[in-house]
Amino acid sequence: MYLYIAQYVHKLGRSLQGVTEKKIGITCDLKALQREEQGPIVCSLMAAWMVGDKCDDVKSALYHILADDHIDSTPDWFDDRNETLCVRLMGFMRSLGYSSVVLDGPSPVPARVSIGSGDAESNESDSDFDLVDPAPNGNSYTPGRPPERKRLDLLVGEEFSHMHKGVTNTVRVEAPGIFYSITERRKFSSGRQAINSLYVNSQNDALKGASINWWTKPKNKDGLTPDDVITKKLKLSTPEAV
Repeated sequence: MYLYIAQYVHKLGRSLQGVTEKKIGITCDLKALQREEQGPIVCSLMAAWMVGDKCDDVKSALYHILADDHIDSTPDWFDDRNETLCVRLMGFMRSLGYSSVVLDGPSPVPARVSIGSGDAESNESDSDFDLVDPAPNGNSYTPGRPPERKRLDLLVGEEFSHMHKGVTNTVRVEAPGIFYSITERRKFSSGRQAINSLYVNSQNDALKGASINWWTKPKNKDGLTPDDVITKKLKLSTPEAV
């Protein structure tokens, strides 16, 4: 059994601004779940985990912890007005020892991203946040990590590229928790997975073992890293003190 988190998206890419609700549910077949969706507005998977026979227990625990965000009369839906639920859920599931699965391909499989030396980000994953956000205004964060990294919404639509040993991987941020590798034509649940997968899973031994820091290495067309883009957009949105 899988536990998953999903959100509403428009198949034609049209804006659903203001629609921030997320669904947390369980299923035995992720592919069938996605095929069930009809019409222009669909519920798209953001991340999923193979939990097995513990699925009901994990789901019950989540619903208890997130009780304040639960939307009445909608069993599986939660308010996510701060757009941080997917990121927080990833960190929570990791703390339980569950790895997210790759959502594309013939069948969902555990994401394979090894952490090596060099610019490894073993303590800098884009989803290492507490499940319950102690500060809805976004002013609280895990010690030692920039609080701005919770603002994945500011990266939506951006494309970042990185070259490793002559091979370039380009990743587009489609939504918080949805990172599309243009090079591999696959979706991932974190920037770290998306930017590293091409190298980690390469048949070329010279490329294997790479561990690219998602936040500080890949750059967009303006030469800005994900950290740079978030910092810049936050500064532009903050009125200057008089």
